[in-house]
Amino acid sequence: MNVGGRGVEADHLHAIALRKSACDGNYMSVCNNLAAMYAEGEGIQKDEPRAAALYEKACAADEASACNNLAWMYKGGRGVPKDLKRATELNEKACKLSERRVGARDETADGCNDLAAMVDAEEAVGTFPDALALYKRACIAGSGKACNTIKYRYGMRPPREP
Repeated sequence: MNVGGRGVEADHLHAIALRKSACDGNYMSVCNNLAAMYAEGEGIQKDEPRAAALYEKACAADEASACNNLAWMYKGGRGVPKDLKRATELNEKACKLSERRVGARDETADGCNDLAAMVDAEEAVGTFPDALALYKRACIAGSGKACNTIKYRYGMRPPREP
């Protein structure tokens, strides 16, 4: 809790050192968190290429959130060259990984939601079911964002409530 200071005084340098050590020890969710700190410059100098490399490491080890975050970087050209094909592939991987964790109710399901949004915006590279089908997959996998999109954009009852 050194970053937020809950229970102890906030100490970003110590938090970063702990995360680096855990990431080096192959704790991929921690690599994802460390990458987010680099991507946003939270307690550390912003370094988007370093963030992308850490997301890539975690994604290669099947950390769904890291795949989704890396897709976001490729979609916007943040720290990596803009590449919608790569962003699509990464969101698809994150989506498939999140479906293994049905009902997790966390950000891992956002890969399906973000893939649906790319299909909706005609940014996805490849052939995919319609966006609504992907939003339904995301909702079932635990994405509250997708459930809300189904409810408010499409005016339908989501397959599960967020």
